[in-house]
Amino acid sequence: MAVRNLADISAIEQTPLSHRHLPASTYATLHAAMQRMPDAPALSFFLEAQSCRDTHDWSYAQLFADITRTANALHDLGVRSQDVVAFVLPNLPETLTQYRSK
Repeated sequence: MAVRNLADISAIEQTPLSHRHLPASTYATLHAAMQRMPDAPALSFFLEAQSCRDTHDWSYAQLFADITRTANALHDLGVRSQDVVAFVLPNLPETLTQYRSK
């Protein structure tokens, strides 16, 4: 549904989120997107404004694999699903997926 005005937003909000059959988590949302369109761009990044046409791109498959690797590394360190993890890092794509296998 296109959102053109406040009335459209009000109409959308009449349906509770619990009735929209949404994925249970951000991870599940990314997994669903990866299954539907694995080669589509999920994340694009450029370091400087003057190089905005020279992007580094991650497909949904690549991003999901990197995020899964990070989740597995955190799990190996003892982090569990109810634990809270905070990164204090610069705003870079690598911030999303800090762990890289060697």
